[in-house]
Amino acid sequence: MSNKIQKQYDNFEAFEHYSKSQQFLIAFRMEEALFEIDNALNLDPKFAEAYTLRSEIYEKMNVYDKALENVNFSISLKNNDTESYYQRATIYWRKQLFDQALQDCMKCIEINKDFSMGYCRMGTIMKDLKQKNNELKYYNQAIEKDGNCFQAFICRGLYYMDEQKIDYALSDFNSAIEINPKYCLAFYNRGNLFTVCDEIENALNDYNQAIQLDPKFAIGYFSRGILYDDIGEIEKALNDYNQAIQLDVNNAKAYHNRGILYDNIGEKEKALNDFNQAIQLDPNDGTIYYNRGILYADIGEKEKALNDYNQAIQLDPNDALAYTNRGILYALIGEKDKALNDYNQAIQYDPNNSIAYYNRAIQYYNIGQKDKALNDYNQAIQYDPNNSIAYYNRAIQYYNIGQKDKALNDYNQAIQLDPFFYNAYNGKGVALQNLKQYQQAIICFDQAISLAPNYVNAYFNKANSLEKLNQYSQAIKTYQIALILNHPSQNYIIQTIQLLRAQL
Repeated sequence: MSNKIQKQYDNFEAFEHYSKSQQFLIAFRMEEALFEIDNALNLDPKFAEAYTLRSEIYEKMNVYDKALENVNFSISLKNNDTESYYQRATIYWRKQLFDQALQDCMKCIEINKDFSMGYCRMGTIMKDLKQKNNELKYYNQAIEKDGNCFQAFICRGLYYMDEQKIDYALSDFNSAIEINPKYCLAFYNRGNLFTVCDEIENALNDYNQAIQLDPKFAIGYFSRGILYDDIGEIEKALNDYNQAIQLDVNNAKAYHNRGILYDNIGEKEKALNDFNQAIQLDPNDGTIYYNRGILYADIGEKEKALNDYNQAIQLDPNDALAYTNRGILYALIGEKDKALNDYNQAIQYDPNNSIAYYNRAIQYYNIGQKDKALNDYNQAIQYDPNNSIAYYNRAIQYYNIGQKDKALNDYNQAIQLDPFFYNAYNGKGVALQNLKQYQQAIICFDQAISLAPNYVNAYFNKANSLEKLNQYSQAIKTYQIALILNHPSQNYIIQTIQLLRAQL
């Protein structure tokens, strides 16, 4: 656009400021862009294109009233400029005034039927109106009008990505990059696609390229931070979240994700500060309340945790995880009926919610509904076959109803999934002990003790098996350890030791 204006514009100094402002806008240096365009307009208050550019700067800064005021004045000075109507359509679109946005797009096309960006903007409007067929139609028209309209390729790529047409999406992002290899958003969106496809190295390369093209690209740092977080590169993730926040102090999601990271590494105070900041910036995001609720529950602030879970559910009444965690909290504070209601609600909204089935099973077991508990353990394991604790709890229930073989199978499965699960070794030992396989039971108890040297129940159970094998000296020594570790059956142990000594 600048070359065209230069040919017809004779105020060279104003045009110089206009050009500098354009460059600053491209680099997302908004304050400097605004300073230069103000200088241009001070030199020439009738410079229509400069008002349109200032409108775009304000729009990028989310100052929509000033953006609209400037573009309206531009149109009053020059009412046949497609760029001005396109800019106003964009503002209306961002303000979700879709009818007015469409009218301005149609005006663009009326002035210039080959104006591809007008069709592209209509496509984005159709996306928000959830008119999928029309959305694709307008992107296609934009590309037909101008095969070098990289923005339309990106938008169509995003459409295909939403529709799970991965190959088509990749082809469009590749085309956008080929047309404009210096456009950071093309690399960014292709990076997102690679992330979805679990092509981590390719995704990382594209995020790196996007950030290299625009070192102030806050959302690029944020998304790369998420990727680093997912692959366990915690320090790099933290650095990227920090950079994203430094570049955009109003990015609630960056504070939220950094808060989750801090929580995961045990930095509870920093996590709480970030969750508070995220909620201040975006008080309508239930997920932030949910995660802050988890933190409060972890540090024993049960009332605050309950308030946050309530708020998360109020903002999203279909949030199965919030119901699940509130149910767990209710169970902890003895509100059994409320806990059960929340687990039921969670399963209604997410029938594949393994955690809800698992916790409802515990609740059913505690109130004596053993059959329902067993059914829920079955469901929990069906939806999460790697849940070692569910196998362990189901094993206990099988053992208690006399199905020892099934109990052993579940203890074995729990141990296979978690070789450090000392409770499972102890449980397996008890089951073997009950089957009079004392030597095998002792092996299990020893394994439990090696993993948890102060695990008093394992010593007690081992001593019992040694006693059954008539290994009285070893049994006495093991009972004595259980006694030192304060096993609750103190009197029984003392009497048993006395009886065993009499047998020596």
